[in-house]
Amino acid sequence: MFCYDRYFELEISGYDDNWQPKWKRTQLGSDSAYRLIYTDVLYCVLCFALPLISLVFMNWRVIVGYRAARRRRRSILTRQPQATTQVTTGDNIAARRERRSCSSARHPLSEQSDASRTFLQDQDQALKRQQLLQS
Repeated sequence: MFCYDRYFELEISGYDDNWQPKWKRTQLGSDSAYRLIYTDVLYCVLCFALPLISLVFMNWRVIVGYRAARRRRRSILTRQPQATTQVTTGDNIAARRERRSCSSARHPLSEQSDASRTFLQDQDQALKRQQLLQS
């Protein structure tokens, strides 16, 4: 599309002795304002500015998408454990603690997180409330 106007800048005025065409500029091709706008302004806009702007826009969208994905991933990884709805008995809690102590014995560097400690304390309090209500 950009080169379409070039076909109207020249016309064949005849042929020389070797049957090579002789070219003559048309009124459009000899106009200085046309040459300035076409060769300088439009060339810079279409071959430099437009690709640069589209590249900046595409990169910006990639960065925005990457940040959103990273935020979603971080929120998934840092969610607090939610309270279970099943009723647990004292035997289940004791067995869970025993399993945790065995697993932490295998991995001495692992520690219970604050969230899991809070979860177990809530479970203990619920169990104590149940025992008080039954007595």
